[in-house]
Amino acid sequence: MTIPELFNETRKKTLEKVAISLRKDGNLVCSTYDELFRSADEFSLSLLSRGLKCGDRVALVSENRPGSGRWFREIWHHDS
Repeated sequence: MTIPELFNETRKKTLEKVAISLRKDGNLVCSTYDELFRSADEFSLSLLSRGLKCGDRVALVSENRPGSGRWFREIWHHDS
């Protein structure tokens, strides 16, 4: 099974489950797997609309925070 296939299987099984919980201004803010996958899909479409194609190299610069992993997921997803 490839990494994109593993992500798609996870997506099917966990859409409504909480993926990330963060404190923001003293309040707990939760994001579901569905929200994260949708955000990653939007990011992917923006890369594709800018001409990114399979085999292109991508560099990511991000602060160390919980949401950063979704960008890696989407780049892997479109590498197949």
